[in-house]
Formats: sequence, structure tokens, C-alpha cells
Amino acid sequence: SRLLESNVRSFLQFRAKINKGIRKTINENPSMFFAYNNGLTATAEDIEVTSDNKIKSLKNFQIVNGGQTTASLFNTMKMDKVDLSDIFVQMKLTIIDDENVNEVVPNISRFANTQNKVSDADFFSNDIYHIRMEEKSRRIWSPAQEGKLKKTKWFYERARGQYLEVQSKLTDAKKREFKEMNPKDQLFSKTDLAKFLMVWENKPYIVSRGAQKNFVEFGNIIVPIWNKNDKEFNDMYFMHTIAKIIIFKTCDKIVFKESWYGGYKANIVAYTLSAISYLLYKEGLSIDYSTIWKRQAIEPYFEKEIKIISKYINTHIANTPESFTNISEWCKKEICWTKLKDIINNTDNLTLSDDFKENMITKEDLNYENREAKKEQKIDNEMELLKKLYKFTPQNWKYIIEWGQSNNQLTLEEIKFLNLIPLGKYPSDKQLKRIVQIINKLEDEGMSSIIN
Repeated sequence: SRLLESNVRSFLQFRAKINKGIRKTINENPSMFFAYNNGLTATAEDIEVTSDNKIKSLKNFQIVNGGQTTASLFNTMKMDKVDLSDIFVQMKLTIIDDENVNEVVPNISRFANTQNKVSDADFFSNDIYHIRMEEKSRRIWSPAQEGKLKKTKWFYERARGQYLEVQSKLTDAKKREFKEMNPKDQLFSKTDLAKFLMVWENKPYIVSRGAQKNFVEFGNIIVPIWNKNDKEFNDMYFMHTIAKIIIFKTCDKIVFKESWYGGYKANIVAYTLSAISYLLYKEGLSIDYSTIWKRQAIEPYFEKEIKIISKYINTHIANTPESFTNISEWCKKEICWTKLKDIINNTDNLTLSDDFKENMITKEDLNYENREAKKEQKIDNEMELLKKLYKFTPQNWKYIIEWGQSNNQLTLEEIKFLNLIPLGKYPSDKQLKRIVQIINKLEDEGMSSIIN
């Protein structure tokens, strides 16, 4: 998995048609593997070769296209006990300096020939936002649900196939343990995440347009926020995201069981939760996401509110204009949401109950939680940066100093601090913190982030 970190997918197992074909060629016609296979596209930050031009070492070697070929070779050798000595694979290797990795690698992956279809969402999965969400999902334990003894985790599948790929390396006993710790009903993908969160951005019409289009719009919202202040995406953000997933899944189950339900569940759920979000915004209130996280469930008063509002939404989306005969297509139009907002703003037909509002928190309470969480994320970022300081190349330090000087953001004293490590000196804890502060200041002023 480390070798394929920059790949848009993890191994998709042998269920995919192409992977089955690769396995068959390895077993039955290995000498033709070179002719049949597209080969690998790989990158590295640096290369060292011998005098006769053979590769001696590679720094940060990554296979950005050909992950299925690599994994199929490995797994076939492991499962079928075959000899790979007759297998030859061509490789295109690009050496990219560290500063350009995040810009160039995704494009190489995007434009390289592929054997398995790659969706638009797969490329966005390598964004640093998703990497952070993945890290938090592997680290943060959710509280044990009522009636259960064990804590669990919500497994975020940043790249397709990760959940199965992790299990493929485990013994049966370890696999059972993994599933207990990461139950399948707490697995969510990047397109799931976009759907779960976009309803709270009051974009039900975008959610209704399908996973891929919704994911693209989700990225358009997330990326500018990240670029402005990545500390927004902290532990509390992750926990509140899980709370929103719990609300979404509960709403989905409620709607399906209602006596009036006759179809269009995805649209009803999206519009129901966006309506609740908009109504709360008008009241200056917010859902107590932290309590939902702690309980891993919503309260009965919340379920009751969902039942009331979803029934109204069902009638609203079914009341299509004459020009729309298809309800699904009507729900994809922004005018469908605009008309619902007009009803909320100008009538009393759709309101929140007093019981529901009494259990909400104020925006001020939520903002306080956000501020505290940002402080914690700032500390996490600084600790991460401290770890990386000694891994910086001379080019990294040169870039930082030259950027600061050319933008008039560095004093002579600050330049001395930044030169300590490149000169081979060992800064004290106090000096290290000062170096981190200087780098953070430059990033706040517009320098490209070096926490990759």
C-alpha cells in the first residue's frame, strides 16, 4: 500500500474482469505478459544509478499507474505459488523534485493509459483533505454504542478497494478482529462523504445529480476552505462529520419505513436534511453534533422531526411543474430547492417544532467548539512539521528562504533561524518552535504548503 500511495486506487482484488485476465496470463502464458500488459508508470524524487546505468536506488518510489498489474503479480505469486521469472514488465519512470510532486503526480495518473476505468472522483481522492480524513479515521475511536461493549472506528475508504485490500493481508482471526473494529456499516467512501456533507451545505439539487457531479462540486467547496485555513479540518470536524453520517443514515431508514413512502428516497433524504439545515440557520441554531458523536445515534425527538419534515418534502418534490414529468429530474434543478426556500421564508407551512429547537445549541456554542478544535489542530500541524524539518532537502530550505525574501516576509534574524538545520546545526526546542512559527507565517502569507 505504501508503494501505491499516489495511485488513485488500492488493489481491486481479482473480482474485476481485467485483474482476472492478468492472473490468467501470469499462470498460463507468462512469456506474453510483456506484450499484453500496458506496463507501469512510476515516479520518484531522486534516482541513483550504477556505472552501467542500472538503477541502484530510488527515493520515494511510487507506482501511479499500474497498481492493478503490480498487485496482481504479487497476489498471484502468493496465492497460486507461480514462478515469475519469465514475466517482464516495462516501466516509464519520471523523476520529479519534491516541490512539484503534488502538482505533477495527479496529472501523470490522470493522463496515463489505464486498464480499469478511473472515475473523476478517484483523482480527487489523493487531495490532502482526503489524506487527513483517512488518517483521522484510522486513529480516532468512536464511543461504544448503547448496549455494546467495544469501541469501533469509522473506516474512510479514500481510495477504492482499501477496505478489502487491508483484509487480504490478514489471517482469518485477524480479519475477524479487523471487522469487529471496523464494521462494514461504518465504512464510507469519498463519494459517500460528499453526499453526506453536501446536504448540510444546502445543495440537495446537486446531491440529486449523482455521485460524480456531486463529488466535483464538493471539491469546489472544500479546496478553497483548505487553502485558506486547513485547521478547519480537525478532530472535531471528523467527529461532526460522523455525526452527520449517522443523521443521514437514520433519515434514510426512517423514510424507507414510512407508510406514505413510494420511491425517490435519495431525493427525499437530501431535501429533508437540507431543509432542516436551512431552518436551523434561520433560527441561529445548530445541531449538537458532539452529543450525537458521543451517543453514536440520534435522539427520539430528532427522529420525530425527520418523520414530519420528510413527509412534507415527499409532497413538495411530487408537485412538479407542468414542464417536468420526471420527479428525479425535477429534484436536480436548483429551482426545486429555491421554491422550497420560498415556502420556508414566506409561509408557516414548514417549520421546526419547539421540542426540536429546545434541544439545539446556539451558533456561538458551535463557534466556540470550532475555535478550540482549531487550536488543537494547529498543535498537531506543528508537531507534524517538526517531524519533517529534518527530512527537508537543501532545495526545500532554499525555496522557503527565497520565497520569504522575494516577498519581503523575512527579517535577517528569521533567515538565520531557517539556516540552522541546512548548516548542520541542532536547534534547541525553543529554536525549533521559532522555525515552525516562521514557516507557518510564510504559508499564511501565501507560500505553498510544505506539509504534504
